[in-house]
Amino acid sequence: MVHTNFNLLIKLGTKNIPIRLCSFVKTSYSKSPFTNTCPHCESDVGRQDVCKNVDCGKVIPSGEVLSAFVYSADERKVIDKELLKSIKKQVSKIEILGARPKEDTRVTIGGSYILPREFNKDELALAENEDDGLQAFKILYSAVSNGKDIVVKYTTSKSGREKLGILRPEGHAIALLDIPYQEVINELDEEVDVKVSKEEKALAKKWIDSLKIVDVASIQDEYAKNIQKAIEGKLVKDFVKKATKKSSFFDVGGKK
Repeated sequence: MVHTNFNLLIKLGTKNIPIRLCSFVKTSYSKSPFTNTCPHCESDVGRQDVCKNVDCGKVIPSGEVLSAFVYSADERKVIDKELLKSIKKQVSKIEILGARPKEDTRVTIGGSYILPREFNKDELALAENEDDGLQAFKILYSAVSNGKDIVVKYTTSKSGREKLGILRPEGHAIALLDIPYQEVINELDEEVDVKVSKEEKALAKKWIDSLKIVDVASIQDEYAKNIQKAIEGKLVKDFVKKATKKSSFFDVGGKK
């Protein structure tokens, strides 16, 4: 069962569709499984809010910690916490902005499943009517399956930030994939000479044709397997480095 992150509303025409966001990956993958532990009693070791200025070094009570916007290592502006709170959007909704061609290959930086759910009591009181949310969800699913990505802006009350995303079909659900705003993209500012000769092109084709077909679902996380072995006491501390033979770039000939 996938973990549900948030309940939101998405407006389709004049209808609000109640949905839930469910995480793509398990929490254990996105967060470290380790925690700082006391060497005496093996309880959790917490962290204090200590000023990093070596000339200060004071422990600051959590209620007195301020928020500041950092321009550079030497310049910052303290922002009133209540003002910062008011800037954050306190609503959980997805706003449909339009569509884009699937040829737009802007990188995705995260994602969730979108699944239908029932209106809760407060949402039902604000709804225009009690239309079947599942039917509206099915219409939305059909829409995102028609060759274009639906571009959305969405907000969760937890972060208050506006995120940009696209909707695509994902099995029997809808995928919400986060994409970056234009102003935060690192534009490539150098060019690489990628012109190839006939011989290099032939070498490249020979190499790619030699690769086996990979079932991505069968690939295992060796790090996670070793962690499990360590927990079970089955992993030795010293790893023997395997000798590797010299080879050409693509193991199909060509210059080294």
